[in-house]
Amino acid sequence: MRKTGLIAGMLFSLASAAQESWVADPARGSTVERKKMEFMGKGFWYLLTPQWHQLPEVKEETFVKESGAWNVKWDMTRRNWNPPRVLLLRDLKVYAENGGRVEAVSAEVGIEAVEPGTKIYHPENLADGKHDTVCAVSGSIADPRTRFNPVGAGITVKLKKAMSLKRVILSYGDAGNPEIGNVKFLVNGQELKPASLERKEGVLSAIFTDAPQAEEFNILCESAPCRIQLEDFPPELSERLLRRPFASHLMRPVPFGLKPENFAREESEKLLRKYEKSHIGITFAEWDSQAFFQSWNPRNMFFNELVEFFGPEPRTREESEKSLHRFWNWHKSIFFDRIWGMSGAVGFPQYGMEWGGRVAGLELTNHTSTIPHRTLLRYTAGAGRQYGKPWLLYLAYYLGKFSPNSTRVVPDPKSRQWVEGPDAGISPSFSRRVFMTGYFMGMNFLGFEAQPWGQAENAPDGSVRLNENGKILKEFYEWIQSPGGIRGDWYTPILLLVDYHHGMMRRDGKIWGYEIPMEKGDWMGEHFRRAIDYYDGQGAAWNIPPYSHNMHNSTLGDIFDTAFGNPPSGKYPDFAEYPVVILTDDIRIDPELSSRLEKYVIGGGTLVMNSIHRKFFPTAMMPAKILENTSSEDGLTIPKVNLNRCTVMMKSRNGLPLALKCRYGNGNVLMTLPEYLLGDDKEQPTPYIGKMLESLQREVMPFQVEGDIQFIVSRLDASRWKLALINNKGILKEPWERKEKSDPAYTAKVTVTLPANAAVAEVYRGAVLRKENEKVFLEVPPGEVRILDIRNAPMASENGLPLIGEWKLDGSAGKTVGKAREKYHDIRYVKTPSGKTVYDASLPKTGILVEYNPGFPLCFGAFEFWASPNLNYTLSDRGGYPLASRFFRVFMNNRTWGLNVFDSMSVYGPRAEHDVWTHLAFTWDGGECRFFVNGTEYTSHGVPLKVFLPVWNNSFEIGTLGRGRRTFGGKISDVKLYSRALSPEEIRQLYENGKNQFGGKAQ
Repeated sequence: MRKTGLIAGMLFSLASAAQESWVADPARGSTVERKKMEFMGKGFWYLLTPQWHQLPEVKEETFVKESGAWNVKWDMTRRNWNPPRVLLLRDLKVYAENGGRVEAVSAEVGIEAVEPGTKIYHPENLADGKHDTVCAVSGSIADPRTRFNPVGAGITVKLKKAMSLKRVILSYGDAGNPEIGNVKFLVNGQELKPASLERKEGVLSAIFTDAPQAEEFNILCESAPCRIQLEDFPPELSERLLRRPFASHLMRPVPFGLKPENFAREESEKLLRKYEKSHIGITFAEWDSQAFFQSWNPRNMFFNELVEFFGPEPRTREESEKSLHRFWNWHKSIFFDRIWGMSGAVGFPQYGMEWGGRVAGLELTNHTSTIPHRTLLRYTAGAGRQYGKPWLLYLAYYLGKFSPNSTRVVPDPKSRQWVEGPDAGISPSFSRRVFMTGYFMGMNFLGFEAQPWGQAENAPDGSVRLNENGKILKEFYEWIQSPGGIRGDWYTPILLLVDYHHGMMRRDGKIWGYEIPMEKGDWMGEHFRRAIDYYDGQGAAWNIPPYSHNMHNSTLGDIFDTAFGNPPSGKYPDFAEYPVVILTDDIRIDPELSSRLEKYVIGGGTLVMNSIHRKFFPTAMMPAKILENTSSEDGLTIPKVNLNRCTVMMKSRNGLPLALKCRYGNGNVLMTLPEYLLGDDKEQPTPYIGKMLESLQREVMPFQVEGDIQFIVSRLDASRWKLALINNKGILKEPWERKEKSDPAYTAKVTVTLPANAAVAEVYRGAVLRKENEKVFLEVPPGEVRILDIRNAPMASENGLPLIGEWKLDGSAGKTVGKAREKYHDIRYVKTPSGKTVYDASLPKTGILVEYNPGFPLCFGAFEFWASPNLNYTLSDRGGYPLASRFFRVFMNNRTWGLNVFDSMSVYGPRAEHDVWTHLAFTWDGGECRFFVNGTEYTSHGVPLKVFLPVWNNSFEIGTLGRGRRTFGGKISDVKLYSRALSPEEIRQLYENGKNQFGGKAQ
């Protein structure tokens, strides 16, 4: 049976869901328990500027009183800064021994620059005997590499005759540059170290006791380094910041050339430690867009600065990554390693986390509709999840070039400048929708632009009140504090893997700062993103029907996580948490990633790849062999294939295979065949991507959502969910206008199909739901949100335990997934009192050798069986092995059960009982072996056996090891092999299930 459908005039065919499932284990994502991300005891904080707490009336709002702080600027004391690279020398006095007496001597004084480009002003003032005149040495600041380095000068002092130098007094500095740097004295080219050297109140005094006689000596001196010291906040603000989280601001932009040593590190670190518990970090605002738009842009005034400081303009994605990484690391060093990056609405939050950021941050702005909000939010939330850090959303209220400010006049609609005006910018309902999206994706901090007068206004009576934007802040905060606003974990059963060098910007056809054209792999990644978060090609879509700029509805929900697949740090996502992992671009797959993904599939995961990825994986994983010949259909180039034990999951209109599925271990490999899934026009996504994602979505969802709507799922527990339904259509607001308009024609009609016995309620607006059996019907008005609380809706796993081999040992052959060879030696069977036939392993040379290759590496697995020992047998004084191989042995030694691996490490269980059936099991997962007797785990002081070699080597023996060596001497039955490490609960259940058959005596 097949289902067919028509997309844009294209007939396609999908495998019938009733017969063929796409996902091997759809329910695994519903049982994942992630650690809740909290900061100072809460999972969500508003971050408001301190000015909110000064506004009458408004400061009493709960959301203001309970907020953290945004953009708190550190006060700084700067020394030797104004201007930098200036050495001020006021007066020079020289004392020498003359005729046995120490006295001031007259001398000829000259001064020269040490480096080219240095200017010296009024050198005559150095020796004029006046303290109120200055000789100024000024170094160039043109080169950013030396902009804050000291400037040096050499002073030559010529005496009238040879004398022994005794003392030098050098006056220097002023209020802006009060210090002097290194000073060195030379006589005859050799350094002369003073017996004492003192700097005090602008006077340097050096005393010499053993200076040789000379007619000339030199003084090399430098200006003091520019020095910045952080200062504490005023007491009232400080007290608040110790109790609430805050993001701080140091400087923007950081002047090129500034170095960590320009800061008073010890004093500043002490101050930072005071706020360690509440300080989110120092904000690196719009760090990626700042680099691309303000620096790596030949049309920008900072371009030459950056080139000199960081190297030439990058020409490849690898060069771009290195340059941007250097840019980040420089800021990181300046920001006391307490940096967090707020991406300027491009796809780079993951890079900031990979490079050590404290928070994954994103600014969203709407000055152009090419900024894909849902995509960027998923990237940011995914970055926080992959690196185990909180994430922050900062919403700029700009629409076009207009932003709200109630203290300004209504702006001119024809203005081409960045302007502000009352209620200008985005619609209030737009902010609500963005806030809800971020909230249910796990957002921990929410800040926004235009504070506070974009959200507050002066009333006619002189009071301050919230405007429409501010009312959204209040409504949203109060709701999330209510029982209905409780959220769980963002449910993302499908993981989109992206290459570390993806460099995704906005929707402009280029990557890494708009300088590098997109390649085929980049377009494939973009097409996956557009299938979820479509782009209509409009740069300014706010006044074009359906009035859906930046945030769009789609049939695919925000159930897709995004992560680096090959992070240099080795911080891989936990693949086992996801039912489905998709390779979305031309990701560079090294042996480490290949091995991790292979184990993921063996363990029950579903890996979706393109034919371009096949070379990185074992041939046994591939559902087909790709041939050289191709066919063209539906705009795609489709290769011919030799099918290999696979199922065709998607066909073209003429029946050509487009997507194949094969079983590998406990999981599935899905391979799409057209290279990069690109058609004749590489910029236009093929609809097959969206249809494939919809098929995957149907299987991994605990309920089904139909309608023109954006949706997000939050998992509260294994059977309770929150479903956010967001309608992004039908709200018209021109950027300069004060009011939004709603078009009811864009009301979304939504159907949610629930599991049987599920309960549901709308908990945001109290909307009445219409139910018919398992279907729930509701309408979501334009720009509005509905939240469904769904209970009693567990995702039932259709898969049982991953049994791949079973040997009943009753005279029948074993049953395995794939072929196995069995060799029987001196076999005898007996019946139990219940009539069950079992293997009697009591003959001296009995044994069963099983050679079994399941077709994939058994990196993790489990054995279980039942055994009844005859303690009267003495076949081996070293004990017997009911189950053994080269690398593992389940043994009975000195009447005690145990497990041994690699012939060196053992763990012991309980005493064996004569002729009593006992359930024995052990599991392995690549790092540990766990041993169970009658459903109870046995360890060594709570530590399971550690392993460092593969436990499985494609063969094992039953009843003996090496035929006649250490024969068990007892009865054995029902040996079973599983292809994953069963949980202790599963082992316990297997024991309970078998007790009725095997309980009691064996005879």
